[in-house]
Amino acid sequence: MHIGKEILEQVHASGMTVAGFAERLGYTRTSVYKLMQKSTIDTGTLVRVSRILNYDFFALYSSIISNEEKKVSK
Repeated sequence: MHIGKEILEQVHASGMTVAGFAERLGYTRTSVYKLMQKSTIDTGTLVRVSRILNYDFFALYSSIISNEEKKVSK
């Protein structure tokens, strides 16, 4: 999973502009675009992003773990 791409997708789905998202996050637009290029980010930032976008990005990771566990147990 590429978390930056997931964040960008949710920004678009929310109807928020990247500039608006950056402002709420306290980042510059350039910094937000750099964030969206990352495949991983720290959990503190992910919590803030989740709250701003009203989307549980941690659930994405949980589903990956669950799916991997199901494959291993087969």
